[in-house]
Amino acid sequence: MRTTNLLKTAVAGFTLLLGCFLFTKCNTSSATSDMPGKENTVSVLNTIDKVCKMIKAQEIKGAIAKSKNKKIILNIYPVKLSNNPAKKDFDLKIFFQDAAGNYKNIGAKINYKLFETQSGWYVSFLKDKNVLQNKIPFGYFLEADSAFIQSKIGVSFCLVPGEENMEYFLLAAKPDSKDGQKIAAKDSTCKCPPDCCKYLLIKSDSTGKCPPDCLGIPLLLEPIVKIVIAKNY
Repeated sequence: MRTTNLLKTAVAGFTLLLGCFLFTKCNTSSATSDMPGKENTVSVLNTIDKVCKMIKAQEIKGAIAKSKNKKIILNIYPVKLSNNPAKKDFDLKIFFQDAAGNYKNIGAKINYKLFETQSGWYVSFLKDKNVLQNKIPFGYFLEADSAFIQSKIGVSFCLVPGEENMEYFLLAAKPDSKDGQKIAAKDSTCKCPPDCCKYLLIKSDSTGKCPPDCLGIPLLLEPIVKIVIAKNY
């Protein structure tokens, strides 16, 4: 009789433990799948190895207003902020060029010496990663006019250091956020491009790069990058 009671107790205990295990597993799976922003972050872009930079529409419009034919070329150059190979301190330098004039900068003043140094550190990084010399673009570019940037908050550029192609994303305000600054949920990663949850992605595409698809006029800092690449190889 005592043995039977012990057996019943053991079976009941096992059943209770099994039920608790299944309940915990189901709730864990549900919590993971319902995390705000998680699904969106994974499906749009994985930014673990990407460096991104956003330019506000207001800055672009200001440059367009200064241009001769109301059209500019956004020059985008990847750089490294130190010569320490262990640091992932990459950045994108963006400059505005008048589409109607050779080497005409219509944006902020360029620190050419600093750019040459940081560009050199980036090229050295590429060489250490066994990137071939002829696979390094002299620069990336995107043409923009008023129609291109109309009703947009800005443009975000993203690059995986060491890869050839650079992506860009047009950003607009979400319907429930007039200025696009809606703050994301605390447990959302939202890094695609930086703070993706704040914006509505209108379009994503690859920028031009030189070479091979060079423009009719040279990019602003193309001569410097050519010299930097030659020095490092």
